[in-house]
Amino acid sequence: MKFVFGIFIILLLIDPGKIGQINTVKAEAKKAYTSGDYKTAAQKYAYLVDTLNVHEDEVMMNMANSYFHLNDTSHLFGAYQTVAQSTNLKYRSIANQQMGVVENRQGNFAGALHYFKQALKADPTNEEARFNYEMVKKKLEQKKKEDEKKDDQKQQNQDKKEEEKKDNPKENQNKNPNDQDSKDQKGQKNQEDKEQQKKDSNENGEKK
Repeated sequence: MKFVFGIFIILLLIDPGKIGQINTVKAEAKKAYTSGDYKTAAQKYAYLVDTLNVHEDEVMMNMANSYFHLNDTSHLFGAYQTVAQSTNLKYRSIANQQMGVVENRQGNFAGALHYFKQALKADPTNEEARFNYEMVKKKLEQKKKEDEKKDDQKQQNQDKKEEEKKDNPKENQNKNPNDQDSKDQKGQKNQEDKEQQKKDSNENGEKK
């Protein structure tokens, strides 16, 4: 009798009007969600969570999925992360899987791999998460190879430049020795001509 009385007290504390409001908004949110009106669905589910304090797994998941379809990354992660803490392993797995999909779309393969791994940890039978995990794992391996190839190419280009510097030192250090000899000989000849002209001038002066 005490147990029945306790339940009766709890029921009395719950506002029947609020329960009716919750059920009405739930129905409206689900209708919008199933019809593909994700904007309305997201608004309705957000109202259930933020205003009416409804934090059921299904409500949180549908709200997160609505944000997912709207590509609203600023809100979907918070909703999915809440579901990822659920005691329901199926919901937890799906939430992690969806976050992995978003990370993969954004090119964050390491983050995507982490979430797919968590999805499989929560529910090893989640074949979609397993497929995505293997796919992203291959992408990471391919990216690693491409990065290594780019690094090798960059190093080869750097080595090539260093070799070119060795083979082609500064212009004033890369003159042809023969050219320098020619200049020296020309300078010497000019000096000799000047001396000869000076000598001839002196001789002419003596004749006067």
